[in-house]
Amino acid sequence: MNASRPRRRRWFARRGLTLMEVMMAMVILTAVLLGMGKFITAFAHTATDGATMSVAADLVQDRLEYIKTTQPYSALSSYAGIEGTIPGHPGYTRETDVQRTNSSSSDYTVVTVTVSHPTLQKPVAKTTVIAAF
Repeated sequence: MNASRPRRRRWFARRGLTLMEVMMAMVILTAVLLGMGKFITAFAHTATDGATMSVAADLVQDRLEYIKTTQPYSALSSYAGIEGTIPGHPGYTRETDVQRTNSSSSDYTVVTVTVSHPTLQKPVAKTTVIAAF
């Protein structure tokens, strides 16, 4: 009796995967890995740019705070110029622009500090006004 009945395959008893299932899993895994690789590359680039910009902003602020402590007021113009190398910060360039306005009604100096780096898309700049004292 058993020989005359056709054997049925039981899906639940099957072991392993078919070639088609393995290939589909590999296609899906490849797509996910390529997407993750692109995301990780973009994230690393953004993090590096952020760190570079943060250092540039710190260098701008340090220079402005140092200039604000200058005595006497007439010595402010001596800070104008370009620093091609900043100790401890290779690749950064800092430019300080000092413009004094002296009229009968007012006397103040506008100081602008700009820091650039080859990897920054645009330089970081900050301006402050220092009144005569």
